[in-house]
Amino acid sequence: MALERRAHQAGIFSAVVAVLALLWGIFVYVVPGQQSGSGSDATSSGDEAPGADSGEQSPRSVEAWQGTMLFDDGGVDFDTDPPTKASSPDPRIDAYNGDGSIVTYGWTLKNVARWSGEDAPNAEDCAGLLQTHAVYEADYDKGSRFCVRSRGLERIVFVEFLEPIDTAWEIQVTVWNTRA
Repeated sequence: MALERRAHQAGIFSAVVAVLALLWGIFVYVVPGQQSGSGSDATSSGDEAPGADSGEQSPRSVEAWQGTMLFDDGGVDFDTDPPTKASSPDPRIDAYNGDGSIVTYGWTLKNVARWSGEDAPNAEDCAGLLQTHAVYEADYDKGSRFCVRSRGLERIVFVEFLEPIDTAWEIQVTVWNTRA
């Protein structure tokens, strides 16, 4: 009887472990912005990554906003409608100008990737690139183009640097909602 009880308990334990492993796998694979491994393919050097369409994740690409705005050291919050220029420090900032670098707010977040494709990307292209080539910061100059993931992980953003204006840059922005 005791042997049967232990076998039954071992079976229940194995089932619980299997369910937890399955849930963990779903969380790591599905939750956008999660990075696994040591990050050896994503450095903070801002090296150029090719335009990509990974097909792994297909966010619902509902365009939320498109237009131009100023980008400076105060930063931008892409989770608002329309995106807003912030004044630092503001915990809602998604990215800011770090002396010629686009920097994602929160030094542990890797939410920017250089877009080097010939044509402008769609939301799925940017999401795929961010899954494989996201960094914390990357240098920019006129014509540089980037995919950015908002801190709220609700939006994917395409940014192109157009012209310097005083101490800021004019940027062209396309924002997509990734959740319905």
